[in-house]
Amino acid sequence: MGVAYGAKISGIRLISSSPSDADEASALTYKLAINSVYSNSWGPNDDGRTLEGPGLLCSDAFRTGAVMGRGGLGSIYVYASGNGASLGDDCNFDGYANNIYTIPIGAITDQNVIAPYSEGCAALYAVTYSSGGKAMITTSDIKNGCTSAHSGTSAAAPIAAGMIALALSVRPELTWRDVQYLVIHSTRAVASDDAGWVVNGAGLRVHHRYGFGNLDAELLVENSKNWTLVPQQFSFTTDTFSPEVKIAQASRMPTTVTFVVEDSNEEIPRKLEHVTVTVTITHPKRGNLVITLTSPQGTTSLLAPPRPYDSSSNGFPGWTFTTVRSWGEDPSGTWTLTIQDVSAATPQGELTSWSMQFYGQNATEQQVVPTPPFTLTPILIAAGLALVAIVLLISCIVWCRWRRADAGRGRHHRVAAADDYDDDDDDDADSLALASASLVAANNKELYEVTYPQDNNNDHAAGDGAVYGNDDTGGGPGAPDDDRQRLNVDSD
Repeated sequence: MGVAYGAKISGIRLISSSPSDADEASALTYKLAINSVYSNSWGPNDDGRTLEGPGLLCSDAFRTGAVMGRGGLGSIYVYASGNGASLGDDCNFDGYANNIYTIPIGAITDQNVIAPYSEGCAALYAVTYSSGGKAMITTSDIKNGCTSAHSGTSAAAPIAAGMIALALSVRPELTWRDVQYLVIHSTRAVASDDAGWVVNGAGLRVHHRYGFGNLDAELLVENSKNWTLVPQQFSFTTDTFSPEVKIAQASRMPTTVTFVVEDSNEEIPRKLEHVTVTVTITHPKRGNLVITLTSPQGTTSLLAPPRPYDSSSNGFPGWTFTTVRSWGEDPSGTWTLTIQDVSAATPQGELTSWSMQFYGQNATEQQVVPTPPFTLTPILIAAGLALVAIVLLISCIVWCRWRRADAGRGRHHRVAAADDYDDDDDDDADSLALASASLVAANNKELYEVTYPQDNNNDHAAGDGAVYGNDDTGGGPGAPDDDRQRLNVDSD
């Protein structure tokens, strides 16, 4: 039983205590050659006021996984979108979930409507089933038991990770970007009468809370069988603009800035994937701001909704928002960034600087992304191998001189040959090397990396290797505050 019952698992303890940037980076790159899918149900607090993303090492780890994971095809990172919707939270305030290398997943109930706790955002890909209706997720539990009370986006994300593992089992040569395309094109419509659905310029239906729809396992596997692998991804980054304009308050015309993509500009991808916007904004109450991005084809992405619990005076210090809502569109034309303060009671803020980055296909003379990150690891390995070679050479010279001197004295010694042996006591790693796909999931105690989904958080996966995330609170039909077991981090 289970979403991908052939899965195998490799586990790391990660969030039983507060992990460092290095701990997170190590977990996200753990045995890249044999672990294929990393399912993550952890991240910053879902409290409607936290703004936090990965540190330098963890950001480097995402890029490393995309470049080196699965033999260069790229690791697949699945993230729970978060459980803070009832507090006004949005997954674009979570720098792990809105990363271009990750696939954020939300939750719907057994009634095929959005779970009240499930965070949406412009970076959301899809939704899968979890709690919030009449039923919750049944899965395996600790001490060889079972539970029927698993809940939240912690359960939804690992289910999606299991589906992806199934897709990799029929097409192991899929790249990390192929998987992102397949997720978008393997969804089914839910809550079709919801007014939030729009059709983007490429003909794709998309919703702020549902993403592109409910991810369908059978459709994902079938689409994978005949999928044409996508070409290289290219990117174009605009200049950083410094308008230093005041942000309009309520009842006034919103503040807008624009960027025009010329048809003749051959540096910009012509079939979009991700679009990111990096802003530096000062404001006495961050939660009062509403930020949207409108593409030339009329697709509007809500980058930052108002957050009533966010009273931070830190604004957005170089924060990057991501949207996938313009996926497949041609970027030619005018892009409009709109900012407004929903309150007239606070002093005006200021848009200090902003820039955009476009990712996609069919570009020319551009730098291929992701760029392999600089790391000391290859240098250290090379230095270590050189040191070993020097030691062996010196040992060989000394031994040869000793033998000649010994032979000259007429003495005879026999050098015993050591028996062949296997000094690799990591039998688990040996067996895992045979696995064709893996996934990693996290829970309130540990991060697991699984080969198609099995147990993924302490979030126990359903018997015989199903992939469900979990928390040990059991959750309820509502919005479990700690279901995703996000990290305890500073919040303003």
